[in-house]
Amino acid sequence: MEIRKLRNWEIGFLVVLTGAAIATRLLPHAPNFTAVGALALFAGAKFSRKWAWIAPLAVMLASDAVIGFYDWRLMAVVYVSFLGFAGIGRALQHPYKLQFIRMLLCLLKC
Repeated sequence: MEIRKLRNWEIGFLVVLTGAAIATRLLPHAPNFTAVGALALFAGAKFSRKWAWIAPLAVMLASDAVIGFYDWRLMAVVYVSFLGFAGIGRALQHPYKLQFIRMLLCLLKC
């Protein structure tokens, strides 16, 4: 398990992506169409393990604080789904993990 410090440009890039994702949730948009999923997928694939999980949760918490919180059960499902995007991004780094995900999806489909 590799733990490394983020470089300055990575921190700046993460801050810009996080700000853009928060803005897409706060500005008028099509239903279920925001950049939070893309941020979670990208962060999972390109950033360290810690930041892959923190980035989507921080965006959701910050934007929900402005928009308003809702039923905790629904919030839990939404937050876990964005963590799932980050997990898929982490799996994209390792092709052998993709085979496992495909097998699981095939089992669920049958």
